[in-house]
Amino acid sequence: MRRILSFFKTGRKGEGYIETVIFVFVATALIVFSVNVFQLFSLRSDLDQYAKQVLETASVTGSLGSETMKRIDELSEQSGLHPDISFEGTVFWTEGSDRIQYGEPIRVTVSVRSELSGFGLLSLPVTLKASAGGLSRRYWK
Repeated sequence: MRRILSFFKTGRKGEGYIETVIFVFVATALIVFSVNVFQLFSLRSDLDQYAKQVLETASVTGSLGSETMKRIDELSEQSGLHPDISFEGTVFWTEGSDRIQYGEPIRVTVSVRSELSGFGLLSLPVTLKASAGGLSRRYWK
């Protein structure tokens, strides 16, 4: 302990070591933060593709029935994502059916909750959303 105290009292220059430790700490924190932000961008891209695939299936089949739900299950299995899915602004062919008439709009919104972490105790919750819109391509008689 006396050696450490005498080291600081004798006037030897140790600022370079402290600056180096601080620089390494800050650089490491920035790298960890950058990797976590990149993961969020990657997740957002995956959500965009997920929403487009669900919209494509719903548009081609003209319904939100079993084929669309089967496609959602396939996408969830392939991607490992299990987002909340909502269909907004969709006008159904008849009351209580899952059919959408030709030319009617379909809007799919998918959202998933994630976290921006990497700073030990600090973890920021983030909700990512992606949406896609299109028209039904099926004519119901």
